[in-house]
Amino acid sequence: MANKKGLAAELAFVERSWREDRTFALLHDLTNCLRIGDASAFVADGVQLREIKTDPTRRQPAQLRRVNAAIASLTSGAPLPRDGQRPVRLNIPYVTHLKTLREVANLAAERGVRGAKVQGGRALTVACLPKAQNLWSEEEFGQQFDRERRGAMRRAGLGDPNYVTFGSLDRAARAPADPPWAIYPLHPLVCAGFITDRLVFVSSIGGDSVVAALAAAGLTARWNHRNTLDGPVDLSQPILDVHNGRRRMSMNYAEINRLLLELVDLHVWVEQIRVILADNRLEGAPWPYFDNERAVWT
Repeated sequence: MANKKGLAAELAFVERSWREDRTFALLHDLTNCLRIGDASAFVADGVQLREIKTDPTRRQPAQLRRVNAAIASLTSGAPLPRDGQRPVRLNIPYVTHLKTLREVANLAAERGVRGAKVQGGRALTVACLPKAQNLWSEEEFGQQFDRERRGAMRRAGLGDPNYVTFGSLDRAARAPADPPWAIYPLHPLVCAGFITDRLVFVSSIGGDSVVAALAAAGLTARWNHRNTLDGPVDLSQPILDVHNGRRRMSMNYAEINRLLLELVDLHVWVEQIRVILADNRLEGAPWPYFDNERAVWT
């Protein structure tokens, strides 16, 4: 956006909103946090999404429809603009293990690479590339990363080859369902590292561990395919099928992402699936969120 007229218009909008209306406006592109509309204006009765054009006569109907659909979804539970999912609020405490990610990322910044086990039978490995290049050659770095990763998987009990792995590399703004790295409860330099791929991490969980956790809650699950470190995930295809004997749910990349990149507690993740399947009113494509989720991200 550097030196573009659009940026000047957006900055002018922020200044004018505050000067004339005492309204705080947040730019989306520069913060990397929000992806629909150009700015959020925090007005007395809520938040308004704004599209800002250098030429006011140039309006794009498709953009306006997306903005209006997003507002309707947030305020009244209407379907989300892209894929028709509806937000569903769950009365379940939101618990994550992002503290472990924070601790391991800090250690990786000092040592180049660091691995650790995460509650719920998961293994986490973080690499700080600027530090690593000062310590090892490219070949040595690969060996070191593999050694740390295998150690973390061993400590997490992932001896079974049937495990699922997601990685942070090259994910910034590519998957709309992902929380942007900028809002992760980590040091700003760590968030910037994940955005720019100067810091990367991979997270793995045993496929059988997930099936067993679901079974303990009375649910039957079957993986559609396995994803290893070298096997890219097809974001458009279901990854896991779960049913409770009456209703079935096909889970896509976004739901497994909660486990592996958001590091949601495994029992919390299972409980939200159980609750959704048990509620016959939640037809279609529910998009669950938790009562206290904002406390984690803010």
